[in-house]
Amino acid sequence: MKGFITVVATLLSLIVTAGVALGCVLVLAGPHSDILPSWLQGVVFVFGWAAVIAVPITVGRFTWRRLHQAGVAQQAYMDSSRKSAGEVIR
Repeated sequence: MKGFITVVATLLSLIVTAGVALGCVLVLAGPHSDILPSWLQGVVFVFGWAAVIAVPITVGRFTWRRLHQAGVAQQAYMDSSRKSAGEVIR
């Protein structure tokens, strides 16, 4: 379940990031754009691709770690409730 949620979060962030990056790159460095000098258009293109690659990976990693922490906290809670109920934990 943790893997499925991580994949869904990564894919959703990829879709959103790709859309935003495409819009920004087309506005800033598109073929008919005069907002930036021509030498900066390549830099914007590289940063756009870097964002499309880095942001979903970061979101996936954050989601995986957050779900792991939630699982550890849930397990600790379950262990403590067993102790308070007088059960023997092996």
